[in-house]
Amino acid sequence: MAEFLHGVVVQGKNTGIIPFVEVPSAIIGLVGTAPQGEPWKIHTVRNWDDAVNIFGNETAGYTIHRAIRNYFNYRETTVLVINVFDPTVHTDVSAVTATDVVNGLNIFKRAKQELGFFPKILDAPNFSHDLTVAQAMSSLADQIRAIALVNVPEGADITSAVNFKNNFSSKRVYVFYPKVYTLDALSGQPSLDWLSSVAAGLIVKIDYEKGFQNSPSNKELKGILGLEFIYEYIPDDPTSEVQYINSQGIITVKKDRAGYRLFGNTSSAFPANTHPADVFINWVRVADILDETIQDNLIQTLDENIIDNPYDPTTSIVYRVRESIDDLLNTWKAKGIIISGEAEVPLELNTPSELASGNVHYRINNFTVSTPMQGITIERIANSDALAQVFSKLFGGNQ
Repeated sequence: MAEFLHGVVVQGKNTGIIPFVEVPSAIIGLVGTAPQGEPWKIHTVRNWDDAVNIFGNETAGYTIHRAIRNYFNYRETTVLVINVFDPTVHTDVSAVTATDVVNGLNIFKRAKQELGFFPKILDAPNFSHDLTVAQAMSSLADQIRAIALVNVPEGADITSAVNFKNNFSSKRVYVFYPKVYTLDALSGQPSLDWLSSVAAGLIVKIDYEKGFQNSPSNKELKGILGLEFIYEYIPDDPTSEVQYINSQGIITVKKDRAGYRLFGNTSSAFPANTHPADVFINWVRVADILDETIQDNLIQTLDENIIDNPYDPTTSIVYRVRESIDDLLNTWKAKGIIISGEAEVPLELNTPSELASGNVHYRINNFTVSTPMQGITIERIANSDALAQVFSKLFGGNQ
């Protein structure tokens, strides 16, 4: 029996779209070594003071400080760091194994529970050239919708680099070659460094300044003092070495009057796979950020009644979900993040048995991200008659 009430009750009810909070893209996940800093734990570093306070002063043979320095050459950002040097286990830093690094990578699976977000750019300089580590990075990237930056081993020639890259065929693995010279802060001299860390800093810079829908290719690299190997680059010759490296799905460095520039847009899925959604770094990242943004924001709608009011289904959560996804897609179109995309409810999938089981299906149609303009072809038509035409205009009236 309802309680007696002699009065007026006002009840609120939510309608309309569900505002979506976008998943952050410029979060680096770094696995490395430092002389201090609790091992096997996610540390959050947002500036150089954080790095020193957590991991101590930079020390020769360790990797965390130099990688963070490469990132912050571009701008400060959030770096999630796992130190896999454990002084209770390792006699010195050289005792750190690939298994240790893999175990460190797996700790990032807890990041969303601990911090509310996953890293989106995975880097393990001095370790990612190990196939065991690289494959673990690839697997983790698939699980948490990140990209894995993998380095070709030091000293590899082009053939060896391609053979190494051919161990992968993932849209989320990006292979970098060759190593580069950066300033060693301890010696004050240039020394070989891993390209992945420099590239990670550039990707973050592009995310902040232009948006994650843009490729970092052909953008200036900071802090580069030289290359491990210098390869020939002829812009209109596909057989030249830099062109060949790119054609095999490897990201490299091009140097010209504009300085050192990252060069290459494609994942390790290329050239075996040529679909833009699996090949281009910006397309892959936009799709991943979209998928996780939708997933994170719709968790709040789970276990709500599919239909609240059969006389006005537009107030029901099933309708509001579609409208909310469409609103996000329209916002991204207005920002230039995507070219097209529309949400729909496919009736053929929402069968009576599916709805009775509490399963509702949605679809995003015509999802398109702009591909990078990798090639420009200009046709020049020579016309020897033009000279005679001009000559005729000049002197045709003379007798």
